[in-house]
Amino acid sequence: MPAQATAAGSASASLAAQSSLAAGFYAAQALLAAIAIRDVIQIWQQLNLRDVRSSWPALRTALAALIRDRYGMSVTQAAQYYGQARWAAGVRGVAPVVIPDTMPEPLITATLDSTGPWSLLGRIKQGQTVTEASDNTAVTMSGAASRLIQNGARQVVLQSVAADAKAVGWMRVTSSNPCAFCAMLSGRGFTYRTEASAGF
Repeated sequence: MPAQATAAGSASASLAAQSSLAAGFYAAQALLAAIAIRDVIQIWQQLNLRDVRSSWPALRTALAALIRDRYGMSVTQAAQYYGQARWAAGVRGVAPVVIPDTMPEPLITATLDSTGPWSLLGRIKQGQTVTEASDNTAVTMSGAASRLIQNGARQVVLQSVAADAKAVGWMRVTSSNPCAFCAMLSGRGFTYRTEASAGF
């Protein structure tokens, strides 16, 4: 077999392995987010709508603990993924995985307060029933909590790539049925030098 054909086959297998790892990582992050959304909504539903001021602090404490815990899980998943993806790309040696700092407590508190009781009050003032306002607030707050959690994984990947002297660049990863344009961009491999140019 010609050397060029062997090299092309190896490159193709490497890209397939990397795409498979990326798909698995995205699926794991999506599951983590879905479970977090479910749990946030369940905790929010314990709010005493007749006495929000008194019942909210305990719920906020529980929600903050949940976010910190799931943020740690998100970070762990990303750290494992980065090492595996690096190996699948044929890069040997120890991966310089960068673990981000813990999430600032004021950020968690501000996010929960603004998307929780303040959002609830705003909806009621706009004319929604208490039940409607509570349900809509649960959706907004759980989405915000999910984004905070998944930021753990994003920071691991971004910071690890920046710290890795052997990192070449970014590549696009598509769904299983991309349009022709997205398939073409993905087929270029690791040719994007920045996160923004790859549309991460």
